[in-house]
Amino acid sequence: MRPMAVAGRVVRGLRVALVSVCLAWGAGEVGVRWLLFGEGSLPRALGEPLRDPNRFADPLTDDDFWTLQRSFQPVRDRDRFDRAHPELGWLPASVRERSLTHKGERDLKGRRPVLMYGDSFTRCVVPREDCWESLLEESHLSEELCMLNFGACAYGLDQIVLLLERSVDRYLDEDPVVVIGVLVDEDIDRCLLSFRGHPKPKVSEGPDGFSWEFPGEVSAEDWMEAHPPQVSSYLGSLFRNSELFPRSWRDEDKARTIALKQRRATWLLERARDLLRDRELEHFVVLFHSERLAMGREGTSWREAFLIRTLEELDIPFVSSRGALFQDHIVTGRVARDYYMNEGAMSGHLTAAGNQAVFPAIVEGLSRRYHRPVDIADAQASR
Repeated sequence: MRPMAVAGRVVRGLRVALVSVCLAWGAGEVGVRWLLFGEGSLPRALGEPLRDPNRFADPLTDDDFWTLQRSFQPVRDRDRFDRAHPELGWLPASVRERSLTHKGERDLKGRRPVLMYGDSFTRCVVPREDCWESLLEESHLSEELCMLNFGACAYGLDQIVLLLERSVDRYLDEDPVVVIGVLVDEDIDRCLLSFRGHPKPKVSEGPDGFSWEFPGEVSAEDWMEAHPPQVSSYLGSLFRNSELFPRSWRDEDKARTIALKQRRATWLLERARDLLRDRELEHFVVLFHSERLAMGREGTSWREAFLIRTLEELDIPFVSSRGALFQDHIVTGRVARDYYMNEGAMSGHLTAAGNQAVFPAIVEGLSRRYHRPVDIADAQASR
């Protein structure tokens, strides 16, 4: 057989193989989409194992995760954001909608306010009598100080700083202490999101620096209709998030994303610092940790290392929950399941015992006994 004939057969064979692969991939893509979004009992039953947004997107990075999660959930199970706000996304129940002042101001009774901003670790998910404001009320500092808790569930560092900027001036005449709670595990990451169950503000980076993008008056459903998931191939996403996908390729994307998160977080922390310094307000940051970081043996994460380094560089005082939890463990013998909820919708949050264990760190901050990086290292070394 002549070489040209052989070459022609090879080319035709490759074409057939390529067409077959494309047809198989297309059929697979159609099948996956039917299982994910098909109406009726059959696709819902067969597709239930696939209807997990973690298979297609990263909850710490991608809006797609949250739009898919909301799409997959029955309406009755979706998070409700009854106090939507055009700039902040949503408001905690403790804050008035128009003035953004705290509803508990009457409790001050002439005392110096402690304004605490943060996410659900700041807000607390246990009964109010076990939250930070009540623990402060029961402490030796209560004659002088009274806490107004501005914490809001699901806030990121962007919303935390934005609410601080929009509300702190109301209390300037009372010389408040400002406490910023930061969940090490997630609050930096949330700055990349413009949707987290509901539209939220987002920091945008352009040639002229950073700026805010606000959601405006829009419902979650309207936002999702205008911003459908950007997943080009659900079959491809299943592959990329599987063990078959080379880890080195994921690491390259991860490094770029981390750098972006760090730039935005630095800008936000610098804004908060400048605001508080300009107003000559006493302030500090509380670093909260998940069970994995606080009680585990994995050491300092890149997030914690970045936060501590940046707080030091910006000269922002801070305290950490890590040492307080470990000290309570030594004294009481309590273990992780005593400090952190391990079931239900609020799994992973601090229990009443966890709040009590961490509260001494907040007292240290209010007493101006701030922590240093060496304190964190010592706590890790003692484990």
